[in-house]
Amino acid sequence: PVFGCLIADRFRRLVATGPTMSYWAIMLAVYNNSVEEVIWKTCHLAASASGYKRRCEFIYEYGEGSSGKDTSHVIALSFFGSRSRGGLASALPATWFTEKHTVSHDSPSVHLDSVRSMRYVSNNEIPAHRWFNSDALKPLCEHEGTWIMSRGLYKDLEPWRSMAGLQLTSNFPLVL
Repeated sequence: PVFGCLIADRFRRLVATGPTMSYWAIMLAVYNNSVEEVIWKTCHLAASASGYKRRCEFIYEYGEGSSGKDTSHVIALSFFGSRSRGGLASALPATWFTEKHTVSHDSPSVHLDSVRSMRYVSNNEIPAHRWFNSDALKPLCEHEGTWIMSRGLYKDLEPWRSMAGLQLTSNFPLVL
């Protein structure tokens, strides 16, 4: 416990004095000055950056509009950079998680293929839903488990495993 307090105090001091820590100061404000929450988010981003394979998790944050739930998403996007600009962050459509779908091996699976080799996958507008497609979620979260089969346009079908951290935000709670 004493070591944890020491880390938290040093983190607060770093946020207060470091000019490059403005994002973290914002996150502290969003998470009611909970250093533990900000450190947990930082660990999640570090695991995403390294492609840490021994984890099976995703973040789902929900709350009212303008509640700050997108703050860590914006920080992650600025850290990883968008796929369209050569970065390691990509997004899946919200319907990927709220509707049933099947991947046809005869046609390109552009949504899935767009997250191959990414380190951060997100969607920040999951709609209100009655059902959440956990079958679509599992292979994206389970880095040592299920293989994902996809193919890009004019490419062959290939198996691969996700290496990305997954973060979803919504104005509505998760319904499994």
